[in-house]
Amino acid sequence: MSSPIFLIDSNVLIAAKRNIYPFDVFPSWWKAMKKAIEDGGIGILDVVGKELSMQKDDLWSWLSKEVDVKPLDCNSDSIVNSYSEVITYVAQSYKATEAGKWINTPDVADPWLIAYAMAEGGILITNEEFVPPASQKLKVPNVAEHFKVSWDRPMNMMRLLNFRI
Repeated sequence: MSSPIFLIDSNVLIAAKRNIYPFDVFPSWWKAMKKAIEDGGIGILDVVGKELSMQKDDLWSWLSKEVDVKPLDCNSDSIVNSYSEVITYVAQSYKATEAGKWINTPDVADPWLIAYAMAEGGILITNEEFVPPASQKLKVPNVAEHFKVSWDRPMNMMRLLNFRI
């Protein structure tokens, strides 16, 4: 697969399963997702896998048993350094209650997604919406834009990967 990899936020898969493309109604969507993951067009960070594994549901079962996932490791020095930059920025730029959502929960994938994209490239795919900075809500798109990390919506990713369901 040429071009940048799409780094998928767990909220994309969770929302798809629950509300948008349930397994029983849209098996073709899950087949397209599986193919894109296995072909390398969509990357699943190890921390995203960990978030999803905590659900212990049919989404985790699908990902761990039916998809040949090669999790993207976040342990390189460059990614860890980028993670530190993200967390420092969040601590300095957001109220403690908002910043704590990422700082006090090291297993939350959001800052790792941004850090991975900073260090390795890729386009972050999330269902979160950009909010006005004055709102002080900690949102992936806002922090991604601060670090000049590309992000997009799932539908645009599906178009670029030629999903047909």
